[in-house]
Amino acid sequence: MEPSVSEEEPKLLTRKQFSELVVKRKREKEISIIEAVLDVCEERNIDPSDVKSLIDSTLKGMIEEE
Repeated sequence: MEPSVSEEEPKLLTRKQFSELVVKRKREKEISIIEAVLDVCEERNIDPSDVKSLIDSTLKGMIEEE
């Protein structure tokens, strides 16, 4: 079972966890990677302007490819 992040602590995601959530959302909804980032931000109550620290090199590469 995957560890879950409680709703009280939505910003306590590691880069890896955030990246996995975004990629999963992209596949599930068949949306762009940017849309998936914004969707995860909305779900986790993270200000999109604060997400820079959560974007790892893999996710950055995917964003640049689109």
